[in-house]
Amino acid sequence: MKLGWDSRTGLNWELTSWLSDKFPNLGAFTMSFEANGTNSQRLMIRRRGQPYWSKLVKELDSVSRYCNLSYGYNNEERYFSYADRCVGNGYTSLWLLNTNGQVEEGTQADRCYLWRFEFCYGYNLGDGCAADSDMRLCWSRDDKFTLLTGEFNTGVDVFRPDDNSSLSFSDCMVGCLNSCDCLAFNSHENGVGCDTWTGESKFVIDPHVTSAPKYVLVYTIEQYCYASQTLYYSGGLLWLLPVLL
Repeated sequence: MKLGWDSRTGLNWELTSWLSDKFPNLGAFTMSFEANGTNSQRLMIRRRGQPYWSKLVKELDSVSRYCNLSYGYNNEERYFSYADRCVGNGYTSLWLLNTNGQVEEGTQADRCYLWRFEFCYGYNLGDGCAADSDMRLCWSRDDKFTLLTGEFNTGVDVFRPDDNSSLSFSDCMVGCLNSCDCLAFNSHENGVGCDTWTGESKFVIDPHVTSAPKYVLVYTIEQYCYASQTLYYSGGLLWLLPVLL
């Protein structure tokens, strides 16, 4: 794979994610090599054209398990590339920009995330995520979406499906972040369109329910380390209490 710009032809190489795992249409994320001088060469992931994540390429050499990385900057081209470190072993290593904006590296049988972030939330916390001034950011920096199985019940909650087939998973996430009463989201089963839950409600974590998992807004990872818990949302605050079975 080669990313960059050829000054002789004007050709620009970028990697674009799929819209979803089931739809190979152009998705929300692109990855490119951006160089402003020899000391500022970085990989940039953009979401819908806006900076989402970036990293200096010189910081990547120790990250890759399967590939030899190289980059160059001269009058003819500016590029970043990788070569399979394991050529001849019967496997082909690859980089994949997935529909969540994460980079996966490895073989078809053994892949890992190249960088350990699941979502960028619009804050620059030193992990490569870019600050997004367009987000409303109703929540604090500690609030995270976590995939949980269970159901909302009691209280006031509203389920809002959106069947727009041009919406990707990340569009659903950003839409939920920009809605101050959003409690959870997911894309449809085929990876396009959005389901969101809003209001004041109670989410009961239950691994035995038959409904699809939801990305639920929680405060910290410690809040869902037990098998049976309830998330309470009231007045914009989140409360967590154990459920006795």
